[in-house]
Amino acid sequence: MPKLNINLTGLAVTWDSPNISTIPDPIDPSPIKPNKSPAGTHQQREQLMDALQPYLSANAKIPSTSACPLPEAIVRLETEPA
Repeated sequence: MPKLNINLTGLAVTWDSPNISTIPDPIDPSPIKPNKSPAGTHQQREQLMDALQPYLSANAKIPSTSACPLPEAIVRLETEPA
């Protein structure tokens, strides 16, 4: 075939069985379920929630219609005058 300038491409060069190991599935079949594997002991979680409760209560009292008082929260867009 080379004398006729005919090339055969894409053909199998070996018919032996491949020794390719299977790639494990990247998706964990048993994902972590929320609140089913919490960190720390029950007592440690209670202490943490007790420490956070005043801040959570204060945050809940903020009206949803109020604006953030921090200067960093102000966004200014410079536009050309019309």
